[in-house]
Amino acid sequence: MPTPPAPSSPAERHELTPARETQLRGRLLKAQFDLNRQPRFPVIVLLSGDDRSGINAALNFLHEWLDARYLELFSFGPETPEESGRPPMWRYWNNLPHRGRIGVYYHAYGLNSVVERLAGGLGDKAWRERLEEIRSFERQLTDDGALILKFWLPSASRSRKKAVPRKSIRLSELWTLPAEASGKTKVERDRYEKVTRQLLTETSTTASSWKVMDEGGTEERCLAIATALGDSLTAHIKAWRDPVRGTPPRVVCFPGEAALPDLLGALPAKHAAADPEAALDRLQARLQLVSERAYERKLNSIIVFEGPDAAGKGGVIRRMTCAMDALHYRVHPIAKPSPEENQFHYLWRFWNKLPRPGHMAIFDRSWYGRVLVERVEGFATKAEWSRAYDEINDFERQITRSGTVLLKFFLHIDFDEQLARFERRLGNPLKKHKITEEDFRNRDKWRPHCQAANVAFTRTSPPGAPWHLIPANSKKVARLMVMEKVLAALEARL
Repeated sequence: MPTPPAPSSPAERHELTPARETQLRGRLLKAQFDLNRQPRFPVIVLLSGDDRSGINAALNFLHEWLDARYLELFSFGPETPEESGRPPMWRYWNNLPHRGRIGVYYHAYGLNSVVERLAGGLGDKAWRERLEEIRSFERQLTDDGALILKFWLPSASRSRKKAVPRKSIRLSELWTLPAEASGKTKVERDRYEKVTRQLLTETSTTASSWKVMDEGGTEERCLAIATALGDSLTAHIKAWRDPVRGTPPRVVCFPGEAALPDLLGALPAKHAAADPEAALDRLQARLQLVSERAYERKLNSIIVFEGPDAAGKGGVIRRMTCAMDALHYRVHPIAKPSPEENQFHYLWRFWNKLPRPGHMAIFDRSWYGRVLVERVEGFATKAEWSRAYDEINDFERQITRSGTVLLKFFLHIDFDEQLARFERRLGNPLKKHKITEEDFRNRDKWRPHCQAANVAFTRTSPPGAPWHLIPANSKKVARLMVMEKVLAALEARL
């Protein structure tokens, strides 16, 4: 991706004449029009720093010069109660501009993270994790094609004022104070500068580096920001290459993958259980009590189900949900992304489905589609699904780090059992609607799908979110195994 140019040097600056304004604004508007005409990627302009008046001026300047119909503003203050129950980056993933749009982030994770660190809300470990989460957020977006421009506007004042002990500072107080007091009166100046320097240094990359606007007056800063946006956007559009999708890969396994263990092939074909109906009743009674306790204690949980067609995912979900209060869970059936969902990074539609505090989110198929069906069918390019393993690990790490219980199940049946279930469905008027020609076509790629799944198990099973492989030739036994693991995880946390 092209690196955005730095603001012009003092020697290159000159008075904004009407002719120069027309030239600069016309160039910026043309770039915005070209972006909107072919909406291939989004643009994020992050305005942050402690010069609140300067940031407001830049914000208004961009809205004056650009076409406001294709400009989206996202303002972020202190976390709301709803936001605080999710991973810190949740609210930024939920507020992304559409492809073809320019989104302006007011403060966002820049100043917010600095303020939280200074207020004592982030210890050393949490601070390092936050910086990594910011880098990951930006890396995933830029890898997907997004253009990110980040501007830090420091206050022009260099005066020192009496410091206030850190233990007396509240995050809400920092947000209600004027910009000059925020970080310069309420905390030691040297600590503020150290934390800011860490943020700017450790979250600057080739694709998304910070531009510190520490020279010139308000008008010059606004012009530098507008010029950088116009230049970067024009270059990004010119360098864009549409990825080629929809072509199935010629090879199933790549170097190193063929040697991975066949975890699905090692599963036993059958499992026995004594009186599975009675056991299911006992487990459902426990689940009812445990889910109520989780709701009262605001314990979030996410249950993911993957597996071949007719593996019994829907049956397991029905046995779980009938034991719980319908207000405390939500089931998300994941299919082909909608036109709206295609306007964003593929993980966006999963970030915005993370459960509220005390609730359970159940996914019938999930974000693993990127490394399973999308990989096998060629709906994602090799570059896209190759980097998705790390993106998924990071996504799940942020989920579990926030305190959410995450359980991932792969229900597996053998090739013959799937065919038998298809035939029974065709003869059942209540289930034959589930069968399509595509289900039979997918059987032709049984081996590639199994190999892709084995790769996913190996590369996405961190300690906090391991895969649970369930032999599901017996539906009743599979339901018991899943519910036992769900109960064990929830009860351990409660």
